[in-house]
Amino acid sequence: MLKQESSGAYRPRCRLSDGSSVPGGLLDFRGERRLPLLIVPDLHARPDFFRTLMLFSLPERYLPPDSTGAMVCELLARSQLRIVCVGDGLHSEAPGYGRWRQALRDYAAGIADGDAMREEMAAGLSLMLMVMRLKCLYPAHFHFLKGNHENILNEEGGGNHGFVKFAAEGAMTAAFMRTYYGESLTAQYARFERLLPVCAVFPQCIVSHAEPETAYSREELIQAPVRPDVTEGLTWTDNGAAQYAGVRRMLRDFLPDAPCARYFGGHRPVHSRYELRDEGAFVQIHNPLEWRAAVVSADGAFDEERDILDITVS
Repeated sequence: MLKQESSGAYRPRCRLSDGSSVPGGLLDFRGERRLPLLIVPDLHARPDFFRTLMLFSLPERYLPPDSTGAMVCELLARSQLRIVCVGDGLHSEAPGYGRWRQALRDYAAGIADGDAMREEMAAGLSLMLMVMRLKCLYPAHFHFLKGNHENILNEEGGGNHGFVKFAAEGAMTAAFMRTYYGESLTAQYARFERLLPVCAVFPQCIVSHAEPETAYSREELIQAPVRPDVTEGLTWTDNGAAQYAGVRRMLRDFLPDAPCARYFGGHRPVHSRYELRDEGAFVQIHNPLEWRAAVVSADGAFDEERDILDITVS
């Protein structure tokens, strides 16, 4: 589906040196119909959050009159909503700390697929199966961007780095996949990750996993699959490490007729509902302890106090 997507208008292809091409790193919806946009922060092995989000009813202010009370999954099916996830599907964060510590003890004892690691991977992979299913069902309206945790092989290079936080998460995940599922499926999952886009531009905003390290052009974003610096700059940039005004330059270059447009991302956790960077142009929305998502109206209106929603069971 991701390969096929790159033949459409909104995902231009990346040119390779041998004259062939692969799906590019940019999703560009500026020429498409305006729709409300639901921005989903880092998922990190939270299938219950994602499932609840699909069954969540958006407030009436975002919807056409005939869709009052509709759930997110229903809006997707009616082509009345776009969704973009900022990435990071695997590796639970603070809620999974105890599980990671037990899995690390098993790993140190030579057990790659102990009970704790099986529980961790069941959460992460069941989430990603939902992501993949929605992408296949609604390819033009559901999107998942590459984050820094989309690195199943725990590789160094190509814009990727190995990952360590509560345990040796990157190495442990790679070992589990090879032990439990084998080399073939692990390699297929890695190919899926490499086909993911790294940035999405909509008529009312821009979204990537992390704050961009610098301002990137349209061509640089398209060529991200062969530009490790671009991939790294959109997935690994730490708080305070981005070039000054880079976000504002990208907003000005891509959306010159939308002076109030914002740039959204996650990556580093926030300690409340959101954090603002680059003089308020960049809105960071990832809180691993809360179930929240942001909605940008079709007309581009966004208020961080009003439009970052708590996702609850109806």
